[in-house]
Amino acid sequence: MENGSMTIWELLFRGGPLMVPIIFCSILSLAIAVERFIYLFYFEKGLVPFKNEFFLSLQEKRLKDALRLCETNPSPIARVFKAGFMKYGAKRQDIKSALEQAVHFEVLQLHHRLEVLNLLMNLTPLLGFLGTVGGMVVLFHEVQLRSNLLAPVGAGDLASGLWQALLTTVAGISVAIATYIVLFFLRNHVERLTMLMQHICQELLNLLCQMADLSQPNPEV
Repeated sequence: MENGSMTIWELLFRGGPLMVPIIFCSILSLAIAVERFIYLFYFEKGLVPFKNEFFLSLQEKRLKDALRLCETNPSPIARVFKAGFMKYGAKRQDIKSALEQAVHFEVLQLHHRLEVLNLLMNLTPLLGFLGTVGGMVVLFHEVQLRSNLLAPVGAGDLASGLWQALLTTVAGISVAIATYIVLFFLRNHVERLTMLMQHICQELLNLLCQMADLSQPNPEV
């Protein structure tokens, strides 16, 4: 430390032991955010190409190829399409129900890790407040001890103890704000993908019903 300035590591060290879980929460939040952004990016990127290839297989009556596409593709939309495809030939309402249930399940999976981010967003400020309260308790206990020894704490010592106690609150709120911003964008992305999946499933429902109608023999006149 020179001229009263400190490095970020010195600040973190002075924040006390509760800086450790706050730092851990920030790293975990960053890891989940990066993983979700990459996953959602590639999911959205492959959504329309998979749909086009699957629909082409159906239109060309290559039903085995269509099923194989669903079984070899690990994306959520492949599992949704398979659920609807397995109802091919059933009533429209049955196919629709199968697609809706599959979409609902996959959307829950997309939201799964976002709940962890929501937990971290709410947890880190509480850890910060706990660290500050703990630091204040230690500080005022020291004030009492020194007063009993007729060596009262000066204003500088008191201010030093206070700003160190507040470091965990600053760190906790900072992590919470960053996590909130990331969570906002991820939730919007998931909502957009949900609407896109619902639209594509409606197209699949119409196509399956149309194919079933065309495959039925025409009644003799």
